[in-house]
Parts: sequence; structure tokens; C-alpha cells
Amino acid sequence: MGSKEQQPTNEQLEKIEEGSKQILQDCLSPFVSLEQKEIDYAKTLLHKAENDEKVARYCFETKDYDNAVFHLQQACEKSLKSMVLRFGLKNKEELRKEYRHNTAKLLLDVVRSIQGIKTVLAAFELTINEDELQTASVDIKNRRTMDLEDISTLIGYSEKIKSTDAITDVWGRVNDSVTNYFKDRRNMRLHPRITPPTQEELTSICKNMLRIAPVCWLAYATLPYAVDPRYENIGISENTPIVQKFEQIIGIQANIRENLNSLIDTIRPTAVPNYTYRLK
Repeated sequence: MGSKEQQPTNEQLEKIEEGSKQILQDCLSPFVSLEQKEIDYAKTLLHKAENDEKVARYCFETKDYDNAVFHLQQACEKSLKSMVLRFGLKNKEELRKEYRHNTAKLLLDVVRSIQGIKTVLAAFELTINEDELQTASVDIKNRRTMDLEDISTLIGYSEKIKSTDAITDVWGRVNDSVTNYFKDRRNMRLHPRITPPTQEELTSICKNMLRIAPVCWLAYATLPYAVDPRYENIGISENTPIVQKFEQIIGIQANIRENLNSLIDTIRPTAVPNYTYRLK
């Protein structure tokens, strides 16, 4: 248990509850089942993200900061894409065809489609500027780099999530809300091919949801570093904020990846898609 200062306030807990319900209900179908090929690709992306993390750590230790930050950004990008697959927002072919390495465009579509993510992040003053994303989707250099205040806010979010039992109460209320949603026959007529999740599946989903919310903000914050140092030197030094807090940030990224893995493990494989991809 953390110190008293690390506990979320009641206002933050209310926003977390509101945002979590939005996420679960917006992405209801794929929380139950996905095609096996989509599950496999989501897992492959996370494995590649882990490899990027290893390379990033090595480069950081050898003071190759440009490559360290670049591979950290690549790990964040792959985690975001894995989350998109997990939420059933896009399939493998659509990700490759429509976005390739345009993380700004993908992230813009995600936050516009799932408002609950922004609600949860806003509870801890982690904001995503859609106008910036719109501009960055055309030219990545138009995204501002994150400063120490941004990083401290992210670290604070992660610490509060790890340190409090109050989150358990929130998940209990979210769990009840979604369970009641499945029990309502009027709602289930909107999802005719869905078999409601078991209590164990729902608990696992709720347990990991809050811990992966920062994947969007971290992908957003690392956008300016999506530049391969082999082709362009962006001048990263030991005084750059992201380098100063590198170990904490990559630790958060690794935690996100692990929780995404756990969330993917709750999916029931299906041979036929039983939902419509939501990003248009």
C-alpha cells in the first residue's frame, strides 16, 4: 500500500468508473471473442514490443540515447496496435494498409472512437490533444516533446494504480454495471452472436483495463521520437527529459505490455468474426 498522497481522490475514482464503463460497453463484442489470426498477430506485436524494449535498454546503458528513445517509441507503437486489435477496432490487414507507421493517425482514430480512454486518463490529468494529433498525422515534427511535468504525471498515475485498494471497489462497480448490461435482453439484441463473458473473464478484463489505459498517452507522448537515427539525428542527450526518466518510462511500457498480454488471454478464439470493426 502506498502513502496517503498516492491514493486517487473520490473525483478521480468517479472518472475512472465512468471511463471504464464507456470502454467496456463501446468495445463489447471483441471483449468476448476474436478470430484466432487476430489474437496471434496481437501477441506477435507484443513479442516484438518486448524485443524493442530490450534493445532500448541496451542502447540506454551504452549511452546511445537516440536509438534508446527510438526503440522505446517503437515498443509503444506496437503496444498501441496490439490494443487496437484486442479492442476489435481494426484487423491486421486494415492496420497495415491504412496506418503502416502513422501512429498519430491511428491514435487520433482510437481516442475519437473510444471516449472512455480519454475520460480515464483525464482523471489523472493526462490529456491527449486531438488537434496536435491531426497535425502530427501529416508531419510528425509538429508534435511537441514531453517535458518533465508530463513524465511526472505519467509516473504518478502508474504509482496510484499500483498502490491503492480503492481501485478494487471501482472495478466492483464497473463489473456489476457490465454484468447487468449482459443480463438486459434489449442490449443483447444489439449483439446477437455474443455469448456473455463468465464472471472470471469479466474480472480479468476489469483487473487489467485501468493498467493499459496509459498505452494511448505513452504512444502520444513518444510520437516525436518516431525517427530512425540511421536516417536522421534528432539530438537526444542525457539532458533530454525522456532520457532523464528513461528507466521509469520503459518500466511503465513493460507493465502495459504485460497487462495487454493478460487481457488478450481472456479472448475466446472464433473462426468467424462476430463484430464490426469500429474505426471508420
